[in-house]
Amino acid sequence: MKTLSRLAWLATKFGLVGAASAGVYFLCLFLLQPFVRSTIVLTAISYVVSAVFNFLAQSSFTFRADTSQL
Repeated sequence: MKTLSRLAWLATKFGLVGAASAGVYFLCLFLLQPFVRSTIVLTAISYVVSAVFNFLAQSSFTFRADTSQL
């Protein structure tokens, strides 16, 4: 039972980081919209920022990797 609750907590953290990544994506879209005219460039910048955030958050929060070597 301990393994099942640990797995459930891991899945919850994974989902929380995913939701936060979506929030970062839409926040970037909102904040950069006045400065970037091209929708394609705006989307690409927001996607890259969100992907970097997602990678770092999943590594450090969800899976507790040592991020000092990244």
